Amino acid sequence: MDRVQRRMAAILVADVVGYSRLIGRDEEGTLATLRAYRLIIDRLIVHHEGRVFGSAGDSVIAEFASPVEALRCATEIQLEIDRQNADLPEPGRLRFRIGINLGDVVVEGDNLMGDGVNVAARLEPLSRPGGICVSEAIYAQARDRLSLDFIDLGEHKVKNIARPVHVYRVPLASEEQVRSPFRGLDVFEFENADLFFGRARAIAACTERLEQLAANGKAFLLIYGMSGSGKSSLLRAGLMPSITRPGAVVGISLWRRCLIRPSEGPDAVASLTAGLLREGALPELLALELPAAELTQLCRSAPDRALTLIRQALGKAATAAGSVLSQIRLLIAIDQTEELFTTEKEPASREALVRLLAAFAGSGLVWVIATI
Repeated sequence: MDRVQRRMAAILVADVVGYSRLIGRDEEGTLATLRAYRLIIDRLIVHHEGRVFGSAGDSVIAEFASPVEALRCATEIQLEIDRQNADLPEPGRLRFRIGINLGDVVVEGDNLMGDGVNVAARLEPLSRPGGICVSEAIYAQARDRLSLDFIDLGEHKVKNIARPVHVYRVPLASEEQVRSPFRGLDVFEFENADLFFGRARAIAACTERLEQLAANGKAFLLIYGMSGSGKSSLLRAGLMPSITRPGAVVGISLWRRCLIRPSEGPDAVASLTAGLLREGALPELLALELPAAELTQLCRSAPDRALTLIRQALGKAATAAGSVLSQIRLLIAIDQTEELFTTEKEPASREALVRLLAAFAGSGLVWVIATI
């Protein structure tokens, strides 16, 4: 058996905060800004004698021989991105979270693997937008060599790492000010994903189950619970951002999402049609020159023909993003599905929506989540 090649390395993992939300709001603008910021990040990594060995969508993974240079590089990245953001309107700004770890890694060609990399990946989401979190090993090497402050966050149990990880935050001027996570009785929306905590186990369980259902050809998940149990927040700020994050689902690089309540329109099918045409969902349907009223009627009477249009629109979206149809999915979320029975007056409309969602969920291109 060949001997496994190992070495010590400082691993830096950077990821865009709220990337799916930004893409949904302004796909072209976000991608243009990301490309510009990647040039900055790549340049600084090379300047500090690092090497990028992983990149997927909005994330960057790099190695450094020196933990001090890794942290110095991360600091310069955050401060430079902050300066660049100052020239952009708030909705178009990209902020990164960065995690850094020093550890033993397994070398496979140009790639690095193992806990040394995994710990850095788990540190990244613990940092604030525009901020940095480091492991104790990085802290020990850098504390007396860099003019930076460190805030001890204590030990954290992180996913798939056997032992707790001691975490330190590096406070920077680039850090986004923390907003209050308390929303009273208001629902957590998609854009509140970074404030939504405490449901990680439920999100993971629902995501895993939906992936299983999709693999079996019926991508439909129903979330049910008592009124006030937080189903809407779980759906909107938990599941939807988690699933549509690029790279979160193997083989899927691009997501479109549609969120509706059945009572939004004249009837449930019209509500879904209106949702499909919104920005971030499938406005490409408008390019097919089919009026909204005709699309609604098609959804009611001919789900298979409606699905053909969905497939065409997804194909257009994939091509525009430089991807292919097999790597794009549409996520349809129906919140408060009980409205089909409490406010929907026409049984025929209710039945039409069920038939339509069944066709979509079995298409291989559309995932459906409903709460009740």
